[in-house]
Amino acid sequence: MGGGGYYVFRFKVGDVANPHSVPAPTEQLEATLDPQILVEAWHRLKGNQ
Repeated sequence: MGGGGYYVFRFKVGDVANPHSVPAPTEQLEATLDPQILVEAWHRLKGNQ
């Protein structure tokens, strides 16, 4: 993934365990974004950073 701090889509694909993550059923998590973050994500998608 990219280095951006916010993502339009968020998924849980594993659980944190010691010393490695353990796979888990994929679950889409709610993403709460303000409109300005969506504008920034669009610019990243278009390559206008």
